[in-house]
Amino acid sequence: MNLLLPMSGVEWGCWFVCIALSVLLLVLRKTPFKHIVFVCLAIAPGALLSVTSFSRFLSWDESYIFYDIINYNSGNLSQWELGAFRTSITLLGPLFGALQTLTPLTKDVVLILAKAAHWLTGIVIIIVIIDQLHRLFFPKTLYSFYFALLFNSIILLPVTEMALKTLNYDLLSMLLGILGCIWCAAGFPSAKKGMLFAGIVILTFAANEKLIASPLLWFGLVIVPCRLALAEKQWSLRGVFLKAGVWSAAVSLVSLSVVAASFVFVYFTHGEHPPLFSAHQLLTAFTSCLWPLRRFFPGLAGVNTASGNLLAETGKIIQGYVMIVLLQFFFVILLYGMGKLLLLRRYRLPGENEASRIVAVIKTGLFLLLMVTGVIAGGMLDVKIWPFMPVAAGRYVPILTFNGIAHHFGCRTAVTHTAASAVWACA
Repeated sequence: MNLLLPMSGVEWGCWFVCIALSVLLLVLRKTPFKHIVFVCLAIAPGALLSVTSFSRFLSWDESYIFYDIINYNSGNLSQWELGAFRTSITLLGPLFGALQTLTPLTKDVVLILAKAAHWLTGIVIIIVIIDQLHRLFFPKTLYSFYFALLFNSIILLPVTEMALKTLNYDLLSMLLGILGCIWCAAGFPSAKKGMLFAGIVILTFAANEKLIASPLLWFGLVIVPCRLALAEKQWSLRGVFLKAGVWSAAVSLVSLSVVAASFVFVYFTHGEHPPLFSAHQLLTAFTSCLWPLRRFFPGLAGVNTASGNLLAETGKIIQGYVMIVLLQFFFVILLYGMGKLLLLRRYRLPGENEASRIVAVIKTGLFLLLMVTGVIAGGMLDVKIWPFMPVAAGRYVPILTFNGIAHHFGCRTAVTHTAASAVWACA
């Protein structure tokens, strides 16, 4: 991006709203005036860099992603049907549908405003994350210092810059996933039901945006009922099984209700082509983490089909819900059993200092292992891009592609190709 180009009015407006929201939060947190001035001066350059030029370009992905939002009244929900962009569509679609109905704005202007709304949504979530991190985990003093430090640390990351400047699935799935994990972690020590369930709701919105947050949702679906079951202090086998089952059912029901509420809202506010009602569509937030397996086993793609029968699809949704609860229950009982072994002192519980040293050694060892593996892989593996560099006769042809492109190493079997791919990922 050319930072010497003059900023557009929309970009200046977004920058001003970002600073204003930060000031508002600082005022609500009763921050002294001189500290507010310090924060504004500290975050202004980073916010300016983040907002500069976002209205001057359109990436390839944006050229088709944005249609679900700016054509909300009349277009097809192509991204929704793919199981992506659903939280953005739910939040921004009706807004821009009303905007086009009430104003004579052209498509290019609406697109710029959509990018601005996307940027502002990301900024709001970042500010909430910063506030929650400080409120829950940092000392109560030096709020302004931590706010400025965390804001710049987050917003100046290249991945954050790219996610903010372009319409994409990653921004909300990434930020909402972080926020949901923060709230689950905050509610975990004392089993605060409100905080834990709020974390599940946010994680569901994140998974509904893109499949990368689906594993985080499953993490919450297991950890939250496990913690709530333990808080009941029912240590008999029957009591543990009962509470684990009840809380697993309750947590997954809350998550599924969020998905269903989003679907119903879009179904009744969308124009000519409302979303398809099917078990696959409503359970995507839970099943999208299985996408790699479905690519290995194409036969699993049949789960995408819809019968068109309301009762049949409702029955499939109930079956899916039961399967989710059973899977939760299995992992909750597994975690309980592991904890029980520790409490029975079959394994010695390390002290706090010893545990910290063990974790530090493990982290350092893993980091060194990844670094050394990456260096060796970068020097030894000969990576080629298929189909631009064809696979030699008798060598393994990769079946997993991304937009029709895949890397290969001249391996003879799928096993060696997978191992080489894992090693290459460290590079």
